[in-house]
Amino acid sequence: MAKMTVKYSAAVRLALSLKVSPSNDQGVMYGDLEGRGYQWDSKKGEWIRLLDVPANKPSGSVNIRLWADLNDVDGLADDLEQAMRRCDLRLLKRSQVYVCRPPQQLEGRVYMLFVKRDEVE
Repeated sequence: MAKMTVKYSAAVRLALSLKVSPSNDQGVMYGDLEGRGYQWDSKKGEWIRLLDVPANKPSGSVNIRLWADLNDVDGLADDLEQAMRRCDLRLLKRSQVYVCRPPQQLEGRVYMLFVKRDEVE
């Protein structure tokens, strides 16, 4: 049985109102509602219908958070940049290595922003 969180109980109510059998598996339930055009709004504490919201044009950028062993993360970011170049993407921004907080202080993060090459040149 799924844990009766605010999100899950709201999902059950929404499913019933849509005449859909609720699932005991939260992941299945949420996926079903998302497939029907709904998304959980944690600030409002309710499921909202996305089909009623006009969509922005996709940004065309690729944002990546690379998280790995602190000793490897910088080199992996270099490798990722080279791989993205082969996909015709250009690095626009790259953060410094941020050390994670304990207990994950032996890991680090790098944030990278890529854009299509033709959008920059």
